[in-house]
Amino acid sequence: MMEGVCHVIMAGGSGTRFWPVSRAGRPKQFLALVGGLPLIRQAHDRAAAMSGAASVYVAAGLAHKHMVLEALPGFDASRFIGEPFGRNTAPCIGLAALELRRSVPDGVMVVAPADHVYTNPGDLVRAIHSAVAAARAGEALVTLGIRPSRPDTGFGYIEMAEPAAGARTEGARRACRFVEKPDAATAKSYVASGRFLWNSGIFIWRIDAILAALEAFAPDVWKGLARIDAALGGPDADRVVREAFQDMPSVSIDYAVMEKAPDVLVVPADPGWSDVGSWDAVAELNDTDAAGNGVVAPDGEVLQLNASQCFVYSTTGRLISLVGVSDLVVVDSGDALLVCHKGDSQSVRSVVDALKARGRGDLT
Repeated sequence: MMEGVCHVIMAGGSGTRFWPVSRAGRPKQFLALVGGLPLIRQAHDRAAAMSGAASVYVAAGLAHKHMVLEALPGFDASRFIGEPFGRNTAPCIGLAALELRRSVPDGVMVVAPADHVYTNPGDLVRAIHSAVAAARAGEALVTLGIRPSRPDTGFGYIEMAEPAAGARTEGARRACRFVEKPDAATAKSYVASGRFLWNSGIFIWRIDAILAALEAFAPDVWKGLARIDAALGGPDADRVVREAFQDMPSVSIDYAVMEKAPDVLVVPADPGWSDVGSWDAVAELNDTDAAGNGVVAPDGEVLQLNASQCFVYSTTGRLISLVGVSDLVVVDSGDALLVCHKGDSQSVRSVVDALKARGRGDLT
C-alpha cells in the first residue's frame, strides 16, 4: 500500500462515440464494455489495490452521483467530488485538490480517467510507484507516458529528454513538450525517433504543487478555485462551487498547466493501455472466436453463420443473427440499433449530432 497517496478518478464525459448504449443519462464510464464490470468500477478497484479504498475519490458531474454510488458498492459518498458543470479537467482537478488538501495537506495525488483499460496492470502499478517517488521529492508535476505501439494520430504525444539524473527522478524523464494529435507522417516520425510517448491523461503530483501551479499558470481557473477554497466547509459551499464553476473557463490541465510548467517529468510505461475510444477498440479488447467474431451479450444470444471479424454488443435479451457478413460492429440497446463497418466507429458521434438536429433528444 502507498501511504499518503490519494487517487482521484475523473468520471466526467458523455461518451458519444458509444451510442446507442452510452447516453447523456448513462455515459461510457458506467458501461461494462470490457472485463464484465463498469469501467469506473475497474478504475476504482485498481486504485484501491494500490492505496486502500479509503484513499479513492471520484470526481464527476453532480447529475451522475447516484450512478457512481450504484456502480461502486460500499463507496463512501463523502469521497464524491461533484462538478456542477462540465469545465474540462483543469477546474475538476483544482476542485479535487482543494478537497484533498483539507484532509491530507502533505499528500500526493494520483489523477486518472475512469474509462481506460490496462491489459498489463502490473506495469501500471510500477510506473505509478516511480511517479509518486518523483513527485514526493520536489515540486515536479509528473505524468505517465505510454510507449507507442504504432504511429497513432488519435492521441496526443509527449516528447521526453534523456534520462534525468538524480535519485528523485529515478525512472522518470524530463518532459520537453506536449504536442497535439499529429498527422500520419508526423506520428510516424515521432514513433521512429524513440523520444515520444502517448499522453495517457494520468497525473501524479503533490497536492500543494498542483495548486501552486494552477495559481501560477491558470489565473482564470485559480480565481474561481480561490473563491471555492474560502467557502469549503461552510454553509454556502455548494452555492459558491456552483457559481465559481459557472464562471470558470473550460480548459484541460494539459493546456492550462502542463504545457507551461517548467518542472514536468514523465514516467514511461507499457501497461497495455487503451483509452477505449471507439467500438473498434472495444472489439479489439474482447475475446474472439476462430472466425474473429467477438460478442458481449450477457443477457442475450448471438448466432453468427458464415460471419467473420464481426463484433456484437447487446444489452437486450433478444436473439441477434449475423449471416454471411464480415467486419461489422453491431450494437443493440433495445430502443436503438447501430450497424457500421469496423473502421467507421469513430464517426458514431455524428449519429448523435444528427439525432439532436432532428429533435430526438430522447435517444441521445
